[in-house]
Amino acid sequence: MNRRMLRNYVGKTQRAAVPLDVMKRAADAFIAGASLREVSRNFDIDRATLRRFIMKSRGKADNEIQTGYKRLSASKRIFPLQMENDLALHIKELSDRFHGLSVLGQRKKAGKDWFLSFKDRNKLPVRAPESTSLARATAFNRYNVTQFYNNLAAVMDRHKFTANDIWNLDETGCTTVQNPGKVVAQRGKKQVGSLTSAERGELVTVEYCVNAIGNVIPPLFVFPRVHYRDHFLNGAPSGAIGRASRSGWMNEELFSEYMHHFIQHTRCTKERKVLLVLDNVESHITITSIDLARENGVVLLTLPPHTSHRLQPLDRAVYGPFKKAYNIAMDGWIRSHPGRTVTIYDIPTIVAEAQLQAITPRNIKAGFAATGIYPFNRGIFTDADFAAAEVTDRLNPETAEGTSAGLLLQEICFIRYTSLYFY
Repeated sequence: MNRRMLRNYVGKTQRAAVPLDVMKRAADAFIAGASLREVSRNFDIDRATLRRFIMKSRGKADNEIQTGYKRLSASKRIFPLQMENDLALHIKELSDRFHGLSVLGQRKKAGKDWFLSFKDRNKLPVRAPESTSLARATAFNRYNVTQFYNNLAAVMDRHKFTANDIWNLDETGCTTVQNPGKVVAQRGKKQVGSLTSAERGELVTVEYCVNAIGNVIPPLFVFPRVHYRDHFLNGAPSGAIGRASRSGWMNEELFSEYMHHFIQHTRCTKERKVLLVLDNVESHITITSIDLARENGVVLLTLPPHTSHRLQPLDRAVYGPFKKAYNIAMDGWIRSHPGRTVTIYDIPTIVAEAQLQAITPRNIKAGFAATGIYPFNRGIFTDADFAAAEVTDRLNPETAEGTSAGLLLQEICFIRYTSLYFY
């Protein structure tokens, strides 16, 4: 019998499966004067098990009485219960601060059996952490997030925006080499392969814009080419537009063109304004884009830098399912076109299929709700969400007021670390 089977041993009888309250009632009946045989027969409990329970529970408080294997595990526990609870709480706090312990780091010299039991008792799952940069961990702090919600509340109160008027814009990269998911394979086989289009792929930027009631504007495709040709968009979603840049990434000129595309589909004017929430990056915040937005009734509200992973609706609930659907669609494309490699001109067709599966009204509205943008909820993030930012030495602008360094820091934070809005 291997060690894993011993750790999860299941008894062959029902002696240890009698509930604690049933055992207590049977013990009370015996103490009241009934015979052990009679109580055992009436409650359907083994006599030896009942006799052992009565002897072990004498003189103990109700919260100290255990039955079955829980009693055995409690007696063999290395640390007291309070110490285990404190250790589990400390491990959870380290995880919230992005300094979680590995399995080996947690148990040190303790055995694997102890760690598995400790993990199960305190409901501590072992999960693969998401890589989070120091910039993201420190920028997502209560001060920056509060400033963002203050700006959001100001523009919503001033213009009385409804869900149909609140939009979020962001770009994502679609490559010609998919990330293959898990496949079913033979047990014991150490290496399992999955067919991809190439070793390294080319990237096409796709710009999406969605609003709080679940609508989506046809995307913009930015191809890594010097000149754009109309056939690049064969198979793309209806109404999509395409442009070209040497790098394949968004730039100031292309974003200004996309703003015209956005204004055309939202039909916004100075009399009927809309709110556009977007990243605070150089290609988005330009004089040309700001002037164009003001002339057509677009109120721009930027996110604090390095906080889009928590405050961007598209990142929270749309692009994750979209990337999974994109990989699945590309797998299907490769199987339907044996011997061919995926090129950047095939990406619009694959994106069109992934869009139908992932960029749905349900996911879009879930993204706005998860960020507290709509319905408006400035208290959606708890202290645990800001725990990672507490381990830094960055000054708090609120406590640095009154000094020249504090005033300079406030100015820098306003420009670089705080959300902005433009009417």
